[in-house]
Parts: sequence; C-alpha cells; structure tokens
Amino acid sequence: MTASSNRNCGLPQELCEDILDSLWDDQEALLACSLACRVWIPTTRAHLFRFVRLHDERDCIRLQELLRLSASAATNVAGYFSELSIKFGGKSHDARSVEERMAHWIPQLLPTLQSITSLEISCADWGYDFLTEDARTCLMTFSSIITTLRLSYVTFPTTDDLTGLIHAYPRLSKLQLVHCRADPPVFEPLTLARLPSDHGMTTTQITELRASSFADMLVGLLSSPSRVSLRRLHWETPVLNAGDTLVRQILLEDCESSLEYLKLYFFHPQELIDLDLSKYPQLTTLHLCPHRMFSARKSVLCSPIPDFLSRITSVRMREIVLSVQGTFGSDTGYLEFLDWGKLDCVLASLRRRLPALVVSIQLEFSLERTADDPFSRVVGQVTERLPVALSAGLPVQVTYRDGRRSHDSANAPAYTRVAWLAFDSFPSGKHLLSA
Repeated sequence: MTASSNRNCGLPQELCEDILDSLWDDQEALLACSLACRVWIPTTRAHLFRFVRLHDERDCIRLQELLRLSASAATNVAGYFSELSIKFGGKSHDARSVEERMAHWIPQLLPTLQSITSLEISCADWGYDFLTEDARTCLMTFSSIITTLRLSYVTFPTTDDLTGLIHAYPRLSKLQLVHCRADPPVFEPLTLARLPSDHGMTTTQITELRASSFADMLVGLLSSPSRVSLRRLHWETPVLNAGDTLVRQILLEDCESSLEYLKLYFFHPQELIDLDLSKYPQLTTLHLCPHRMFSARKSVLCSPIPDFLSRITSVRMREIVLSVQGTFGSDTGYLEFLDWGKLDCVLASLRRRLPALVVSIQLEFSLERTADDPFSRVVGQVTERLPVALSAGLPVQVTYRDGRRSHDSANAPAYTRVAWLAFDSFPSGKHLLSA
C-alpha cells in the first residue's frame, strides 16, 4: 500500500496515525500495519521499537544483533528508541556475576541509544567495584535528552552520588525514587536549607517527583543549586525524625506556587496538621492515602482529614480521592476511621465553592462474607454518612475492593465494584446505589 492508495481509502493521514497510536501495545497489529502501508512505517516503528529492556545478558546480545541488522539495512531503528530499562543483579544467587556482565555491556550499547528520553535503573549498587567507572560514566552521558529518570532498589554510597546522577541529565523533569537508599548523610537538620552550593552542577528543573524511599535521599537534591519546583508530587516516604520532617517541609514549601497534583501517603496525623492547603493555589487533584494499618489506630490517623480538607482554597480543585485499606474480622465499625459528620459538612461547603469538584472514596477491606452483597452494604453506609454533601449535588464515587481473594482460586482477581452516589449529569438524575 503506497501513499496514494492511503489517500484513496478516504482516511486522512492524521486519523490513520491516531488509530495506529491506539494500538501502541498490540505488537501483532502494529507489525501487520507496518507491512500493509509504507506510509505507516514511521508511526508503527515508533511504537514497536519504543521500549528497550536490558535485564540480562541475553537482552544485550539481542539488542546488539538488532543494531547490527539495522545498520546493514540502513533502517536506523535506534532512532525510534525512547525508553530504556536496565536491571542489574537484584537478589538472584548470581547477582554479582550478572552485574559484572551488565557493566561490561553498558559502554558498548548505550552510546548508540542517543534518542532515549526515559531511563529506568533497578536493582543496582552504585558503589560496588563491578559497576565500573566506565559503566557509570556511560549511564550519565549516553543521552543528553533524558527527561524521565526512575530509580528502584538502587543503593548509593552517599546522597551526593544520587544528586550527581540526577544532575547529569540537564533536561530531567520527572524523577521517581522507589526503595533507594544511601549511607546516612552528615548534616545538621536545622541548617539543611542553608547548605552552601559547592556541587558545580547544571541546574535541573524537577516538575514531577515520586518519592517512596527514605527522606534523606532528597537531601542532596534540595541543597543543590537547583530548587525543586513541582507540579506533581507522589509522596510515599515515612517521616521518622526531625530531619525527615524538615526535608518534607522544604520540599513542600518550594512548590507552594506550582503544585497541581498531590498524592500523599501519611503515617502520622501530625503530617496533615502541619500541612496548610491554603498555600497551594494551583492544586487541582488531592489524593490522600493513610498508611495501611488495623482498625485500632486508623481513627487516630484519619481524624485530621476533615480539617485538612477545609483549608483548601484553590479555585482550580477538581478531584479529591481518599484511599483507605484495612483488615477487619467483622462487618461492623469498618467505616469508623474518621468523623463522617464533619467530613460531610466540609465536602458540602467545598461543593458550594467548587462546582466542578468530584470526590472519590476508595475502600479496600477484608470483611466477613455474608448472604448479602458487601458492596451494597458499603455503598449504603457511605451514602447514609454524607447526606448534606449528596443533597448539595456533590458527585461521589465509591470503589470497594475486597482484600481477600476468592477461595475457589488463589489466582482469582479480587472483588472490585464501583458506584456513583450522586452524579447530576447522569440521564436519570437520581442518586445511584449500584454500579
């Protein structure tokens, strides 16, 4: 199929590309489309060769062969690569030998991947000898257009080593730290914000951060020449001491004028008490996740939520999500983790000020199975607890997920149901009590 025949079929090229984009994860369909029409080849190749995985030596050998074939055919598939995932030894019994082999391949392969914009490094020890200096240098210099960096289960000798890696990518805007760790940094918590800038690094503008590592991993980033000005923050980091509290405080202060999305896992009620939402005028989405625990402490943990929400002043606020997990032996008391009457009044007030606001309550419990549908019980009881907000027309979505899997099969998916309690644009105009 040629370009002229593509035009004769009646579909504009832009529409064809949109259709091909919708098939981004269907390898067979993309391969068929690439053979059907020459004009579609750039779009299909962009999806077929978008992701590169180097998780063992076999992946490295396959990539080397692909690059060799591409060079001989002058197809330049490397130009389509945009996402790279590198996994080192991890916890396997031969982790050291795996990391040694990966360190051998990295300087050979990565210089050919200059179109990579997203890099993921997992299960690595940045300080061990078998991750050679050549390999580390190559990881930090092979692409100058990286905008996204994901680090998971990576150990650094110090937080300065992490900071150096981050600042090696001048266009970096999205950073994810999952279970990364380093030796405790030597710093005085009360002077963290005033540490001198002596790194000599280029400025990096981080606009999106997911942190689920210890807070000390962010010390070097916050005290370096560039300040973090976030639009999106996913905070899953426990606040264990005064130093952690200060790191969190500085991070949130730096993004008061820019933050639009906040997903906050909190481990102590004081974390909500200390955070004033009135300082975030650009906030559009707030997702609260109290740390998973048994019912005995959940009421204490969640008690500040109504007052916390009452401090919202952003006229841009569109969505509030509350995700709660718990384990209960009976079906009584599982919703008594906060003052629903107070929450009802706060949500009704927000509804009057923010007519576009939508609230989502996501519950994951392990309840006793009875003859009636647990989903109906949950929906009914949440409805009873929010009469003022619902009568004000606030759209409230309830998601219930049974934390226990089916007894029939250990691999069966967990029971999950969704319902809208109020949704003014729904054709019937009624409050819904079922999905």
